[in-house]
Amino acid sequence: MPNDAYIMIGIAGIFLILFILAFLRAKYEDRKIDDAICQRTDVKDYGSFHIESSALRIGGWICFMIALALLIMGIVYLAIN
Repeated sequence: MPNDAYIMIGIAGIFLILFILAFLRAKYEDRKIDDAICQRTDVKDYGSFHIESSALRIGGWICFMIALALLIMGIVYLAIN
């Protein structure tokens, strides 16, 4: 049934949007941390403890891989039917 393929492709689009949002949020977090570091005189408090932006990037790449897999499955399913 081709409707199932369109649903898979639509869900892949949602995961691609999540991928883009995660990378934009990670860039914002990096900029926010850099601004906070520049305004502080004691920079020892802002070591490599903050890992949220890298976690957002990893989550973004996971969303991208899921979207790619769903997109390929949807296209193959459309080609078969």
